[in-house]
Amino acid sequence: GSDDGAGHDDGIYEDDNDGGDDGVISTHYPHIFRGDVFAIIGAIMYGLNDTLTERAVKQMGGVKEYMGIVGFFGCIICVVQALLFEQDSIRGLFDIDEENNGDGSGDETCHAFKSLMVLFISVSFGVLSYMGMSNFLLHSEAALLNLSLLTSDLWAAIFTVVVEKIIASPNFWSALFLIILGVSVYEFSPSPIEDTDTNNSSENV
Repeated sequence: GSDDGAGHDDGIYEDDNDGGDDGVISTHYPHIFRGDVFAIIGAIMYGLNDTLTERAVKQMGGVKEYMGIVGFFGCIICVVQALLFEQDSIRGLFDIDEENNGDGSGDETCHAFKSLMVLFISVSFGVLSYMGMSNFLLHSEAALLNLSLLTSDLWAAIFTVVVEKIIASPNFWSALFLIILGVSVYEFSPSPIEDTDTNNSSENV
């Protein structure tokens, strides 16, 4: 379902402590159809990106060249986007938080230091993510990568149940079961890469 911008998904989670009669979060959102359309478009674009990445790392230069090009042009795009649309957000990220310690002095570096650390950690995990996925695609397929990434919702579900005491609806668990089933079926099937390599070898002979 679509997200209402407040951290709740449409009918995905049920909260036993929200005081409602049936514990189901309200599903009345004015832009639910538009959100679903954008989600579908985003999923298609994400799958296309992984497919093109697989082609790039296997047939067009390898992982190092792919990472270099993505890093170079991605940096340019991010800098331009930040300067045009996100100056206020960046300024707020590095805004110095002065805390009065009683004598008029304040710790003027704590907030900025934490912001830099969060930014550094975020960038580091982003780089590791791209490196991991590109190396995975060098030896496997985009279809398996996308199916595997869908199972990451399981960790979010465990977090909401254990930490936030929010129970996922039966629809969520049914969808997650189908995803895991799809990954299992794909894993037990012959790899399409091996079939392609076999056909190419036969043609060369």
